Amino acid sequence: MYKKRIMSVLIPAAGISRRMEGLGSKPYITLFGRSVLYYVLRAFAASPYTGEIIAAVRAGEEDLACRAAADACPEIPFKTVIGGTTRQESVYSAITVSDDSFPLIAVHDAARPCITAELINKVAEAALTAGAATAATPMTDTVGVIETSKEGAVISGYEDREKLVRIATPQIFNRGILIAAHESARANALSFTDDTSLVGSVGTKTMAVISNENNIKITVPADLATASAALSEMMNINEKDAS
Repeated sequence: MYKKRIMSVLIPAAGISRRMEGLGSKPYITLFGRSVLYYVLRAFAASPYTGEIIAAVRAGEEDLACRAAADACPEIPFKTVIGGTTRQESVYSAITVSDDSFPLIAVHDAARPCITAELINKVAEAALTAGAATAATPMTDTVGVIETSKEGAVISGYEDREKLVRIATPQIFNRGILIAAHESARANALSFTDDTSLVGSVGTKTMAVISNENNIKITVPADLATASAALSEMMNINEKDAS
């Protein structure tokens, strides 16, 4: 492992959390007295690769993000930028204010609080080798392909789940690769749901770093219980390691 801070970390956190049923913005919902964003920032602060962290936030939420950073990563340079109306726009806004001396750029969902420094390091090391890498989890369910008929959705075929993964974050890239892909997408008015599909559009393949199911993304209220259980387990393990 390189023991050098070589990575800009971008946290898109400007979503409107429409599926949280009025519980508030996902990055600032509290679990065990700390915000979801706090746990994200704490994990990246623990990685020796992290050189700076930039959160793309909604207007008016800058102070919330800065307070989480002051608590979670006081020794890591941190700043905010106002995010866009899409994840892609928010990531690009953060790229424009990042330090171009860092050769790696990491993108991580603000709503994935159960990320660990160990997984961050593994993805960063894969990116140093391959130019692009992402955390991913195996598929455990049978996966069907549906078609729409007069009767409704019909399963028309099945995919081999051994060849499928759920794409997660962190996603870490060589700086030049990610910026070139964003510039190409902007020039051609193309929109992507994540940065692995974005770099894939210009021919870059992303290495998958398989992780466990604990790296959950909070999307709906029920996910809070799952994330809390995972965090509780992580905190118990850390306490045992420290004793």
